Amino acid sequence: MVTSAGGDLKSKESVHRAYVRFRNNTRRKVDVIWLNYEGLPQKYTTLSQSGGIDVNTYVTHPWIFRETSTSQRLLINCKDVYHPVASPVPQRRILAFITVPMYTLKELCIYAIRNQIANREDINQLDIPRTLQQELIDTWTSF
Repeated sequence: MVTSAGGDLKSKESVHRAYVRFRNNTRRKVDVIWLNYEGLPQKYTTLSQSGGIDVNTYVTHPWIFRETSTSQRLLINCKDVYHPVASPVPQRRILAFITVPMYTLKELCIYAIRNQIANREDINQLDIPRTLQQELIDTWTSF
């Protein structure tokens, strides 16, 4: 389950409609993921590089975005989670832009190592500090 500072992220009632156009402003394939009523990620579609899609959703339905090949988080309008808003004009699409965050050198290294490991159990065999092993394990479970 995905969580935020305010608690669990999940879809709530489906009352107020929102019309969104997700635009992939990256050179990566992107998984568009809706968080269902239990907070579980549901892959909605995959966007091609610079692709886009129109989505009819609800204002209480959160969305997240991941790079398809690595599951790295991506940003939507400079945030980790997209919370739809109602359009001021009925059925007019709100534009939402998917971008790559500015990763720290540590994050880039963790992801590079993670992508070379086939099994989670192999992490404990790495000759690196336990704190870094734990961070690798955390990235494994956050996907």
